[in-house]
Amino acid sequence: MRATMESVLENLVASNVSINKTSRDPAGQLRATIDRSIPDEIDGRLRILFEQLSHIRRSPEAVREHQAAVDWQVDLYEEIILTGVNAGLWQPSVPPRQLGETLVALASVANLYMLVGFAGDAASHRSRMADLASALLGTSI
Repeated sequence: MRATMESVLENLVASNVSINKTSRDPAGQLRATIDRSIPDEIDGRLRILFEQLSHIRRSPEAVREHQAAVDWQVDLYEEIILTGVNAGLWQPSVPPRQLGETLVALASVANLYMLVGFAGDAASHRSRMADLASALLGTSI
């Protein structure tokens, strides 16, 4: 479980480092981060991670590791949102951290829905996330 979580997180980190190197546009970074948070297909690593989540509460260390992974994702969204706010691009109707937490939660639920086989495909989930982010930021991303 730990190795799987580390592998999934390493992939997310690498993907988002790539995003930030190729785009200085906060809207582009936010769209790309949303896109990468919901893959077209749920791979074996992500499947294992979701299937084992109910067991992590038995291990305080596993809970801390999972929370750290979630916090890293929230931090990433918050950083991108704050960059857009500081550039005068966005006026969020909720605090940036809260929006980041919401986007991470929505991506997790979308991935879980895809894992169990209902509620749309990845593209529709990504589109809904972008629409929500746009509404809460006060502009289209």
